[in-house]
Amino acid sequence: MITFIFLLCFFAGYAGFEVRTSGDKIGGTPPDGRLAKFWKHSFNFNGKTNRRDFWITQGLIFLLYLFSVLISITLFLDRNFGIDYNYTYYQWNGVRQYILVSIYGFSAVSLIPSISLQVRRLRDAAKNPW
Repeated sequence: MITFIFLLCFFAGYAGFEVRTSGDKIGGTPPDGRLAKFWKHSFNFNGKTNRRDFWITQGLIFLLYLFSVLISITLFLDRNFGIDYNYTYYQWNGVRQYILVSIYGFSAVSLIPSISLQVRRLRDAAKNPW
């Protein structure tokens, strides 16, 4: 139940942001397009990525890691405690497995795209990685 409420609030907040066509571009790439570009160029090891795009994408990936950890914690609370709202007596012994599964899963999915982004960034910095 907690997970459902958390996801509902997240998607409601995300849907509340309207996408403008002018004035919201940062360095020529729309903010919501950076992650799409990250996944789209997953196996593209050619070309360059400038410093700003690299660090903004790394920050967004970090936020996705935090979001996956929050989802893991809410799933742990839902599965083990249900709708018991007395948070003082929770035993947090099993939460580590939930967090590690989400971190390892997201790391496995984003490993190749992250390497390709780093290779393109090194090329932009005039340091050929090969």
